[in-house]
Amino acid sequence: MRIWVPTAAVAAIVLSTVTCRATAPAPQTRGPEVAAAPAPAPPRAAPAAPATPPQDQATMVKEGEKRVRAHLATEAADRPIALRTTDGPAGTKVVRGAIEGAYPGSGTRAVVVAPKGRVYGPRSATDLAALVRELGWLAKAPPAADLVVLADALLFDGSLAQAPKSKPAVALRGGTLVLDLTRVVFPSQAQQPVRVSIGAAGPAQVTVAGKPVSVEVSPVEELEAALASDDAAGMARGVQALRGSTDKRALAALARVSASDNEELGASALMAIGSSADAAAALEAAWSKLPAPKRDALKAMATELYGAEFSARLD
Repeated sequence: MRIWVPTAAVAAIVLSTVTCRATAPAPQTRGPEVAAAPAPAPPRAAPAAPATPPQDQATMVKEGEKRVRAHLATEAADRPIALRTTDGPAGTKVVRGAIEGAYPGSGTRAVVVAPKGRVYGPRSATDLAALVRELGWLAKAPPAADLVVLADALLFDGSLAQAPKSKPAVALRGGTLVLDLTRVVFPSQAQQPVRVSIGAAGPAQVTVAGKPVSVEVSPVEELEAALASDDAAGMARGVQALRGSTDKRALAALARVSASDNEELGASALMAIGSSADAAAALEAAWSKLPAPKRDALKAMATELYGAEFSARLD
């Protein structure tokens, strides 16, 4: 395999092509005999794309299992991941994964496969809202227990513990579906009120004890999942999201991408990781088992980007 080693200038061009592929508009010409065309109407916003195109549900359960495994791969390391698929409300399938031996309340992820085969999740307030709309629940509220199942899977990784004597409640209020429940926090056993509100647009809004919370998967986990599933588009998004991060877990993921056989993707990750001591340590660990020609080519690129002193740390 030929290894491409760009100069620093070329590498900068590579980054711009990876992140901002834009085409300059062509010049417009018009003869004097042509009347001016009426201004076009403003474009209407396109609806949000589904998590995955409609497909056979049984087939997409396998895709859901793959997605759960990918999101747990880094945390699991060498520990096995147990998968379980159960019937959910309104014809859905819920796919749960758990790392064997994980600390209680951790090491779990879940996705929901809709009747038409779209896979939602893991841990996404945006996906929960989209699924609720797909099921038509903004027109007629579902039983509270049904919405709890989907909220548990897509907001709490399938590990929601409800307070024993509490009863979840669902109501439609001005076109917004509202779920109220009480959860138990491990290990303190403290009880917290949770409210999930889903409207006609946007992600589900989640409050815990009256305070808004974010439940989205972190950019680091998204990049790790893309690495585990060899998803080049997901890796490109993750590289841009983590540019300039000093988090060691993020640096480790960027270093792994830098060793990719996709040369443009690898170059963009190397530029995103920076030249800190922690970045050098992450690169050294990620490159240590690469074939010598590949490792030497990457070190040459690092020298061009960050200098010989930085490159010397990679030995």
